[in-house]
Amino acid sequence: MESLGHHEQVLAVSRIVDQIADEYLGGDPDWGPLHVVLPMEWCDGFMWMYRVEQDDAVIELYKHGITRGYLNLDQTNRAYRYTGDGYAQTPVALAVESVFEGIEEMGWTRETRYDEEFVAEKHRLLAEAGWTVISTATLGGGDLGAGLEAAPEPDVSGDQRRVSCLPDVRGSQQSHAITIWSII
Repeated sequence: MESLGHHEQVLAVSRIVDQIADEYLGGDPDWGPLHVVLPMEWCDGFMWMYRVEQDDAVIELYKHGITRGYLNLDQTNRAYRYTGDGYAQTPVALAVESVFEGIEEMGWTRETRYDEEFVAEKHRLLAEAGWTVISTATLGGGDLGAGLEAAPEPDVSGDQRRVSCLPDVRGSQQSHAITIWSII
């Protein structure tokens, strides 16, 4: 990719991400089960991660951006929990309570949106707490290259904590939800 310009590199990476999402994550998000089970004002906190097929069920896996818990729902609005050996049905009310567990103690509500504004505030608070936050890109709307900048070289001297994030192409109808976080 070195011979490609910056914009062409971004487009090439975007196509690769879309291909991976289609082949390995189950294609386009299906928000239907989430919209049936939850009030609409609670849905903005979720990311569609992928889908799995088990027995006769197609299970959509939704991850809450703040609690990091999963709400796994099939097309008939049954809930599932991951057991380590697959997915087992669980009462919907229990699954909903589980995914929101602790959100109020964190200072948020079920209606809190997990969006670019929330992530920016989270980054600001992490920086205030002494973390160095490295975010290489936020891809959204319009031109895929808009807002793309190389991450600054971090100062890793001493006992600093660092959080790094690869491009967040979380999604609209045009992109897929892939965010990779690591704590170094």
